[in-house]
Amino acid sequence: MAANDLTDLATVKAWLKIPTLATTDDALLGKLITSASAFLLSTLDRSFTLESVTEQRNGKGTAAMMTKDYPVYSVTSVKIGNQLIPQAADSTQPGFLYSDKTIYLNGYCFPRGAQNVQLVYVAGYAAIPAEVSQVAIDLIAKKYKQRDRIGLRSEVLQGQTVFFDLTDINDEIISILKQYRKVVPVT
Repeated sequence: MAANDLTDLATVKAWLKIPTLATTDDALLGKLITSASAFLLSTLDRSFTLESVTEQRNGKGTAAMMTKDYPVYSVTSVKIGNQLIPQAADSTQPGFLYSDKTIYLNGYCFPRGAQNVQLVYVAGYAAIPAEVSQVAIDLIAKKYKQRDRIGLRSEVLQGQTVFFDLTDINDEIISILKQYRKVVPVT
């Protein structure tokens, strides 16, 4: 399994109903896993690991600032100029709080200025979301099953014409991917 794979061989084999001990297509499936994962990561423009992020930003005079990376897993520090802002114990106490995309200040603001705000936080996913992993599995399964009929739109079997779906990504997959596509907020 490559470092950026969104699923593993055992899961794909279970989905395809291939016995675990059968190894004839393991190398092929491994390549499909890595290929589908690379495609999805590129399309979504994100990784699914936790990463430390340091942002130097311009203050806009507001009490909230959207982060460039998300979801925010934890916030290490918020600094305005040389002042370190404490984390608030709750929404009534002064300090910073955060959601998955925004850092909020209570009793403070991000004053207007050039590069006067420093945000240090951890963003990403502690685990690959199940639906993203399933999209990878679906793409892998489709490529695996279609390998014997590449380019065929239809085939006559026992006097009946069978038509093949040649699309790799359907509306359901597009809907799922939209939820995870990284979009940088306008600041």
